[in-house]
Amino acid sequence: TQAYANQDQVYADLISGRLDASVQDMLQAELGFLKSPQGAGYEISAAIDDPLLPSKTAVGIKKGNQALQTLLNKGIKALHDDGTYTKIQQKHFGDLNLYSGK
Repeated sequence: TQAYANQDQVYADLISGRLDASVQDMLQAELGFLKSPQGAGYEISAAIDDPLLPSKTAVGIKKGNQALQTLLNKGIKALHDDGTYTKIQQKHFGDLNLYSGK
């Protein structure tokens, strides 16, 4: 196991053969490496479903700011309910589903 300062170092080690594989965020892998010329010979395995790995995206707010949390949750729900989220996702990420619904 080795820690890297950034994803570019991980990609360099993959390309050089110093690494056989890398566990990372699927979006980062898809858009940051696989769609680049250097990533042409690589693929993503099946998604890893493990409670120790992050599966949700969240907005960080100051603890105790219930009013802001309620407002954000209401806004995010509205984006999903009226289809805006799906339109934005399709425009920028194609068929890659960023929202797990969990």
